Amino acid sequence: MKTIVLYTTRHGSTEVIAKNIASKLNADVCNIQKKPIPNLREYEAIIIGAPIYLGSINPKMTALIEKNTSTLLTKKLGLFLVCLMDEELAADQFNAAYGNELLSHSTADGFFGGKMPENMLNPIEKIITHVAFRHKPIHEDILTTEVEKFIEIFKA
Repeated sequence: MKTIVLYTTRHGSTEVIAKNIASKLNADVCNIQKKPIPNLREYEAIIIGAPIYLGSINPKMTALIEKNTSTLLTKKLGLFLVCLMDEELAADQFNAAYGNELLSHSTADGFFGGKMPENMLNPIEKIITHVAFRHKPIHEDILTTEVEKFIEIFKA
C-alpha cells in the first residue's frame, strides 16, 4: 500500500517520529514546511503528524487539512500529535487540530509526548514554556511504546 507521512516540526520531535513511522511502514515522508506537498491522490494511505505549539498545529498543516479533507476521507488515514501536555489535555488539542470528521475516519490516532530541548528555545519560548507548564503535568519524552502501538494498528 503506497503510504506517505506528512508532518511539520518545530524542535525536531515530530520529524524523528515521522521518519520512524515512515521507515517501519516503508512509506514516503514529507516535511511540508520544507518540501512541496505531493499529489495526495497518488497514495492509498496518509499519516499526518504535527506538534502543538502555542495551542495549535502549524498553519501550513491546518491549510493542507482544510484544502484536502475530501481526499483524506477517501484514504486510509493515521493522525498523530506531538504535545507535552498530559493525555487529557492532549485529547482536547487533538480534537481542535484534526476535527471530528477526520478523527472518526482515522484508522490510527496517536499522542506521542515530545521533547523540547531548552537549548533550542528562544528567550520568548522559554518564558512561555515556563508559564504554560508551571502547574501542569507534561511528557518530556517521546512515548516510543505509543508510537509502536500506532504503527501496529495502522498496519492492521
